[in-house]
Amino acid sequence: MRSEHREKFCAIGKLMLLGLCLIESARAAQSSQRIELGRLQTGATVAFSREATEWAIEISGGPAPKIFEPYPARLEVYHSDQDIRQFAAGYKTVKQAGSGVDANTDIADAGVTFHIHDHWSLTDTVLSLDRKVEVSGNGPGGFYSSIVLTVDPATGWTNVSYLAPGVLYGDPTYDGNNSPGSAANYNARRLILREDIMPAPMFGLSFSNGASVTLLDPA
Repeated sequence: MRSEHREKFCAIGKLMLLGLCLIESARAAQSSQRIELGRLQTGATVAFSREATEWAIEISGGPAPKIFEPYPARLEVYHSDQDIRQFAAGYKTVKQAGSGVDANTDIADAGVTFHIHDHWSLTDTVLSLDRKVEVSGNGPGGFYSSIVLTVDPATGWTNVSYLAPGVLYGDPTYDGNNSPGSAANYNARRLILREDIMPAPMFGLSFSNGASVTLLDPA
């Protein structure tokens, strides 16, 4: 059996559009180990690099900390309440496709294979990800697909302010004790939000030097 699941992410578990301003229309300078998608207005470059047998994505060179992710394709596969599996993979293939980049990988689980097809593109001031997941095989349960991007771990927790409309505003002082933005959660350095409590599917990071990254799911 083969089925198809399609998602769009405007550039982090279901969010994604990097709201760093982009200036150039996508230009791909490529070698066997690196393919460049384009350059941000801040001077940072969006590129894909091959690490061993898989491809990673990175955004680096501007005022914001480096963003690097060796495992852009992630799945949570539900078999039962006692059997929920997490998978993460780098891209197996990356190639220029018109003004964008096509990136593909497969993830296998219990007789089912998930074929993940990602198309990255730059339009005006936006880095976008359009994802299609095809499933071949049979199995009970269901799955979620996500894109995860990791900020340079050298960036300390206290050097970042977090924004989620109606939920987080960078200062936990006046948030309730049981809220996602409570002082307890900030002190634990762990913020977990359900999408259904967010009036807009957007998450922002503001760094101490004034740089920022905004993530948005336009769907």
